Amino acid sequence: MKREYQIWFLASVICFALLAVSFLLMPLDTDILPENPAAWNVAMGIWFWLALILGCGSQIILQRCCKKDLTDGEWENWRRRRAGVFLFFQNRRAKIADVVFGVSLPCLFLGLAFPEAAGYGSYVIFSICVFSFCMHCILNGKAYSYITENKKTRVQTKEE
Repeated sequence: MKREYQIWFLASVICFALLAVSFLLMPLDTDILPENPAAWNVAMGIWFWLALILGCGSQIILQRCCKKDLTDGEWENWRRRRAGVFLFFQNRRAKIADVVFGVSLPCLFLGLAFPEAAGYGSYVIFSICVFSFCMHCILNGKAYSYITENKKTRVQTKEE
């Protein structure tokens, strides 16, 4: 994986992980700042939006970096390929993210149906659901497939 790809890929994963963590911290406002919970809510709102914008922005930059390296024929294949949100089980890591998302989504609905029984656990499940959905989109996406295919090609040429 090119160093530039690694940096943008890792940045997007970290930002989306921070996005998921923001859901874990949101209900803690009265415990951390009992005298001024509004300040905590504002801070969590900033954290949420900043992580979301930076995560999506780093994915856009990663897509552009990959597009620069494509030839005309590869560009046509790239353009025709569907977005990662519509694809499933494209590689081993994506399978893990897809399974975790598939398991966490019904658990989330159960937690929403019985909120008094779920308690803080519903926030944990929601956080897992959000992070696994983000990983589903990234790991099944065009940029990740391009990066892993390029990595396999470079390894094969080194062996020959």
